[in-house]
Amino acid sequence: MSFNREAISETHEVPALLVPAKRTSAYVKALRRHLVDVPRYRTVASVDDASQKKILLSRQLPRDDPASALPEEAAQFLRKALDEGEAQPTTHQITLAYDHFTAEEVLRKLLPASIPTPSAFEHVGHVAHLNLRPEHDPYKALIGEVLLDKVANVRTVVNKVGEIATEYRTYELEVLGGDPSTQVELREQDCVFRFDVRDVYWNSRLQSEHARLSATIPRDARVADCTCGVGPFSIPLSKRGVACYANDLNPKAIDFLRENARLNKCQLQISEPSCARSFLRSITDWRPTHCIYNLPATGIELLDVFRDFTGEAPIVHCYCFGKSRNDVDAMSDVHARCVKAVGASLPIPDKLLPSPAARDASQIAEQGFAVRWVRNVSPNKDMYCASFRAPSSRKRARTE
Repeated sequence: MSFNREAISETHEVPALLVPAKRTSAYVKALRRHLVDVPRYRTVASVDDASQKKILLSRQLPRDDPASALPEEAAQFLRKALDEGEAQPTTHQITLAYDHFTAEEVLRKLLPASIPTPSAFEHVGHVAHLNLRPEHDPYKALIGEVLLDKVANVRTVVNKVGEIATEYRTYELEVLGGDPSTQVELREQDCVFRFDVRDVYWNSRLQSEHARLSATIPRDARVADCTCGVGPFSIPLSKRGVACYANDLNPKAIDFLRENARLNKCQLQISEPSCARSFLRSITDWRPTHCIYNLPATGIELLDVFRDFTGEAPIVHCYCFGKSRNDVDAMSDVHARCVKAVGASLPIPDKLLPSPAARDASQIAEQGFAVRWVRNVSPNKDMYCASFRAPSSRKRARTE
């Protein structure tokens, strides 16, 4: 399905000011936050009289009295100019073409009113990744075409088909438009990552979270990245000089991890693909001081390895999903699930920490238990991070 881009246009009448040409810059400076709010549209127009210019004001301001909707300082400037006769109120007709509209605005015009406009997608390298609803099926090609036009640096638009159905947390993708290649290269935390979005799990919305948690790991730590994926934690940590041992169940993730370690010149130990439980049991002689579980769907379940874990008790950072609820219930639920998994009592957390408080959570984890809210995933689903010291095999108190 294609469409006529030239047919997409709108005409608006906006408030404007006729001002002396030599005073144009003064007006633009004083009213800069209130000029015509259209991308790539000139805010100053020429008129027949070369001694004057027309300053175009925001569409959001009333045409009859724009000063009435301005902040005090800007309003005073405009009223003084009007009272003294230096500026004259007028209007100006602007025509908005296809290039002036965002992808969401274009799709709102092209899709039937009964069809919700897709407004969110994940941007992974050159790929825009959508999760469209069944009602979008007849319009998928059109949606892909608009996003290719409108989103900077996007060369491929894909859509998730079905739910995550593999133990590697991957899913089938269909290409809606553009370059059929889904192998991407991107930068995060000053590191280069290469992978194929069809073969591994990656979430660009977690970029800040990757950096937050990584910043709390001391340089002399030994990190077991138990569900490492393509390395959003272990690659930056290793590049910083932190000793890391990385593992993932997905063989393709391990292949891309090896390539990313080479690209970033990391001294990173990489396990053969294996279950996180087997991996941790196999490296007891390496004695990790920190263990990261970046598998929110089932990460807590993997913590049962600490029921019979021997050696130094590491600090655990485990991501998990939970229902959106009040802070106390969310915190208690995550704590109870961790206690059940490790089969031992764990300190009771005091309060649910906000997303940026990763360093506070790491400090609490030395002797206590921290639950940190990370992000909202869907209307009824949130992501959390539990941080705590694993129960020592020498001080185990079995729970029912």
